Amino acid sequence: MDRSLVVTKFGSFELRPGSRELFKFGTKVKLRPQPFQVLSLLLDHAGEVVTREQFRQELWPADTFVDFEHSLNTAIKELRGVLSDSATEPRYIQTIPKLGYRFIFAIARSAPDAPPVAGEPATLTVPQPFAAVPPRAPILSARRWGWLSLPAAAVLLMGIGIGALRMGVLRQSANSAASAAPRPRPSIAVLGFKNLSRKPSQDWMSTAMREMLGAELASGRQIRVIPGENIARMELDLALAPTNTYSRETLDRIHNNLSADMVVSGSYLALPDGKVTKLRIVLQAQDTRTGETIAAFREDGSESQLPELISAGGDDLRRTLGVGSLSATAVREVRTAVPSNPEAERLYAEGLARLRAFDALAARSRLEKAIAADPNHALSYAALAESLSILGYDLAAQSAIKRALDLSGDLSREDRLSIEGRYRDLTHDRSAALEVFRTLHNSFPDSLDYGVRFANAQIRDDHYADALQTVTALRTLPGPEGKDPRIDLIEASASERLGDMTRSQKAAAAAVARAQALGSGLMLANALDREGWAWVNLGEPDKAIADDIRARALWLAAGDARNAAKALHGIAIYQRDKGDLPESRKSFTAALREFRRIGANWDIASCSHNLAMLLQEQGDLEGARQRLEEALRIQRSQNDKRGISADLDDLGNVAFSAGDLTSATRMKEEALQGFRDIGDKRGESIVLFNLGEVFYEKGDLAAAGEKYGQAMALQKEIAFNRGLGSSLAGLAKVLIAQDRLNEALSFTQQSLSLRQQGKENNFEAESELQLAEIALDQARPADAESLARKAARVFEKNKAPPYASLAYSLLARSVLAQGKPTEARACAGRAVALGREGGDRMVHLRAGLAQAEVAIDSGRPFEAQHDLNTIQALAKHDGFAAFELEARLLLAKAELRVGRPRAARARLDRLQSDASRKTFLLIARQALASLPAAN
Repeated sequence: MDRSLVVTKFGSFELRPGSRELFKFGTKVKLRPQPFQVLSLLLDHAGEVVTREQFRQELWPADTFVDFEHSLNTAIKELRGVLSDSATEPRYIQTIPKLGYRFIFAIARSAPDAPPVAGEPATLTVPQPFAAVPPRAPILSARRWGWLSLPAAAVLLMGIGIGALRMGVLRQSANSAASAAPRPRPSIAVLGFKNLSRKPSQDWMSTAMREMLGAELASGRQIRVIPGENIARMELDLALAPTNTYSRETLDRIHNNLSADMVVSGSYLALPDGKVTKLRIVLQAQDTRTGETIAAFREDGSESQLPELISAGGDDLRRTLGVGSLSATAVREVRTAVPSNPEAERLYAEGLARLRAFDALAARSRLEKAIAADPNHALSYAALAESLSILGYDLAAQSAIKRALDLSGDLSREDRLSIEGRYRDLTHDRSAALEVFRTLHNSFPDSLDYGVRFANAQIRDDHYADALQTVTALRTLPGPEGKDPRIDLIEASASERLGDMTRSQKAAAAAVARAQALGSGLMLANALDREGWAWVNLGEPDKAIADDIRARALWLAAGDARNAAKALHGIAIYQRDKGDLPESRKSFTAALREFRRIGANWDIASCSHNLAMLLQEQGDLEGARQRLEEALRIQRSQNDKRGISADLDDLGNVAFSAGDLTSATRMKEEALQGFRDIGDKRGESIVLFNLGEVFYEKGDLAAAGEKYGQAMALQKEIAFNRGLGSSLAGLAKVLIAQDRLNEALSFTQQSLSLRQQGKENNFEAESELQLAEIALDQARPADAESLARKAARVFEKNKAPPYASLAYSLLARSVLAQGKPTEARACAGRAVALGREGGDRMVHLRAGLAQAEVAIDSGRPFEAQHDLNTIQALAKHDGFAAFELEARLLLAKAELRVGRPRAARARLDRLQSDASRKTFLLIARQALASLPAAN
């Protein structure tokens, strides 16, 4: 393998030597050639020291007359700026004084389009021994004076610093009470703790300490503690490794990402001492806005005393922050947040860590073991419910969250409500869930997380306009919280449900920009995915595919298998809409396989539904029905009103294609009411169009035109261009039947224009086929032939047999009108053969009519009569009025050919009367034109 083709990945970055480019979250980063060469050399020797002499020899040959020292220093400085790295707190490039530099972050290398291969872990600094931290007693005695002098290896405790911070925060809160914005509490993020022993078996303590200390600080509601899952995302986005202290620039990035006023970090060292494991914990708090150290504490004990040590440290920190010690009741609440024994503590912490690393399967295993070790720990059950829900085991998740709720009596009110809200969600009691999250939001109005949960609960309970009002309120939150990308994503989601695709796209684009500015790959992936859905509904599938390809890469890099599969699902939808049916089917199948592997039931339902639509387009009605019924079972079990309505509408389409117009109408009317109940204008417009199709085939042109018109009005209102293109084509179909060909031509051209703008290959071909039909009815058979051939090529290339069959049926009639009976027979035969590949009744009828017309013209009227009688009987039985009228017209022509003019005249008289009464005036005119031959 050519080394220039090998891609090197580290954190959120990707270096591509072949093109000499550096990317962050898939976006190209500007980097001059010389710093790029320096970075490439460092990566080639990752984990090793690259001496200054090596840099000179490799990059600055002897005949290069430059100031080498200055050039190298400048290149390193520029690299650190691009990587957001720090010389004093390196994450990527470590300075080795008087020697050179070393790349210390883990890397992965892969060939193009190949899975990455993990690189060797970067070299880490040697942990400091116990002696580097002074004993605890002097810290406690000195704290009361505000200043503390510690040895150089230890961190500082500055009482004056915290006093200034506390006054500033509380004064800001008091002043904000006069405004409409929520009153903010001081916020704190408990970050990861560095495992100084470097033993993986002790990594769990970092998560355990986070959870324990977070519960300690949150009690009493005076401090807002940033949720652990948000911190895990931030650490992934910023490639943040645990450390005792953070630089000012890193703290600034943490503040912007989490809206945290303070961070707590630190380290721990566990060393065996006989049968006991000694444990030392160092805690440090920093102000994210000033970079100052607020407080530092050390706790010594044993591993079995971990809860007590964290409680002591938390109590010290609370008193330093001026929020006081915990009451006896609060102490009980905090203790119930922690499992009752060390083994359960370890397993619970490991389960949480795996859950936050997107490994729900491993999380489930550890959490089940944690519950076995402590069957009365509510939060273990709550975390287990979350992992089971992700895996798609809904009933098991409901059972776990119910047990968590039953055991939550001794937890804080905040934790109890959070568990109850999740219980209501998982049991699909969405109205009750909405009220629980409303209570949390109202109780903690300064918490963006509870505001986001509340808004999403409003969307799930179909209160889309209310969700937009919540969005407006959340934007009044102070600081970075009011500009969080999640607020824009809520607006995008609610707008999409209301059918306002333009607003949805703009909101998603705002989220993309904010996520990029934050450097948050996971938020960026969510925003790109949401924007992609808006783009496709605005008729821009190429933009949608590009967005989801980027989103999938970001999720795969983060290890989020479920969202990566969802992105692939989105790509499949957009490929289908473009008309690339073979690739779309591959993507659907791959996405469904991934969803089944992780057991994500809701995603299985959604993917099955969309695959069914593709199968129907390819003529596989039975496959489509099976996929839709699977989706409907899942959606009904989850009481997903929108999903149920969509499933019913498309099951109606399958019934319609199979010739069961009665069932199709019933299912579509139920779907229409469902979409109207939840205010989904996009869904309503789609069902209205589909009902127009049913009424057209029933022969009720007035009702068909009304439904198409209603659909078109909604689609214009919400800028749903793809739907508008279909409704224009539907209205054109009605106008053709009414013999208003010039008006039909105008509508069809408008439909084609919209579909060309949306780059929807199959839909474009459908409009061109309709133009061919108009040309044939206007006695322009050569034009009709050209358009029909073009459409047939597209449908065959895209593996859409039903549509290809329709194209060949029209092509047969077009060449027949030009006196080419041999070619007409071949085209009709091709139409019949393609029609057999699926169970679409209308395709069979259309191909049969074309073949019969060719047979009549080719001197085989008796053969045609037999086939036409069968077609007429089928059409009449199924209620396909338009096909029945066409069959009657061709039967009259067959009778003329066999020498029965009086019978033909009688048939034509009745046909003209029936067609005129139903306003099928084109057939009435064609019947009238055939009468002279019957005399």
